[in-house]
Amino acid sequence: MDYIALKAEIDNDPLAVGYSGLTDQQVADSLNVRDGTYIYQRPTMSGKEVKEAFTVSAEWTAIGPEGRAEILSMCNRDDLDPFGVDAIIFQQATGANAPTAQSTLVAARQPNVSRAFEISITTNINEDVNAVDVDTARRGTV
Repeated sequence: MDYIALKAEIDNDPLAVGYSGLTDQQVADSLNVRDGTYIYQRPTMSGKEVKEAFTVSAEWTAIGPEGRAEILSMCNRDDLDPFGVDAIIFQQATGANAPTAQSTLVAARQPNVSRAFEISITTNINEDVNAVDVDTARRGTV
């Protein structure tokens, strides 16, 4: 938790949220909303995530042996580029035969994030700001 960034957000109120009139819990709730306003483009994905995208086994069969071999070869790495050449290879390997897997990976590579994560108050996509964090930042005791 970056309390300095949290305090700056509360004090400067760049989105004119009206933080000064909100309780600590209301400020935390406002910063934790994941409504699609903020999208994070992940720099890497793991091979495990790619394999797990095949929730429909018929898709795995439909892409054929060459496509399966290409995808399994990619999945040996844990630093796949979800927007670069690895994404292109995946799309070419699956063709139109794995729409569910493709849409699953598209959603995974651009998760909704909170305002807190967007401006680096939190460093983990799933981390939330709590009322006590807001109180600490407002008091400037960190």
